Order: sequence, then C-alpha cells, then structure tokens
Amino acid sequence: MNNKFILKTEQFNIAKIDSGTTYTYVPSKLFRLLMKEFDSYCFEDPINNCKGKRITNSSRSICFEYQENEFKEGPLNYFMSYPVLNFHAESVNNTKVSLKWYPSEYLVKYRVD
Repeated sequence: MNNKFILKTEQFNIAKIDSGTTYTYVPSKLFRLLMKEFDSYCFEDPINNCKGKRITNSSRSICFEYQENEFKEGPLNYFMSYPVLNFHAESVNNTKVSLKWYPSEYLVKYRVD
C-alpha cells in the first residue's frame, strides 16, 4: 500500500483477476490486514489523506463520502488523497507480475437518494 509491504499477506499467493467486475472479494483475513493498513494510512495525515468521511456499515466494504461541492475542480485531488494498492505475484509461467490499483479504480460512486 503506497509502496509499503503489508506483513502476513504473502500467504495469499493465489488470485483470480476479473477486470470486468465492479467489486473485489478477498478472504476475511486479508481484508482485515488491508483495513488495518488503510486506516493507518488515513490517520497518518488526516488533513491530506483520505479526504472523504468514512462511512461504516456492517458489510465488508470500505466506503467514503465524496462531496462534489468540496472539489470544484473535479475528483482528482479526492482520488490522490487515497493510497495506491500494489499487488505482486507470479503468473502461471513463473513470470513476475505487478498490478497498481489506483483509487480512481477501486473507489466506486454510490448514490444515496
């Protein structure tokens, strides 16, 4: 997460990537590790990191509020306040593969009417 290795994640060494889906599902233990690091990142610099109010719900999801009126130039500064998630793995033919997952890709707009 933002070039910081998350300890104990090396045990999750098998993944299937479906680039056509909106949501990502991970094992509960990995989700808890990610949440711990995500929270650490957000609380490290609360003025500049994670500029949306966190919405807590009972599901295993990370939700943040985006107020369009607070970002008059558009969502770029909002997205830049969240960490880049870096995943490293080996492919079937033992080729090293890296995937950078940007906030503009893992944060999805959710409307409450």
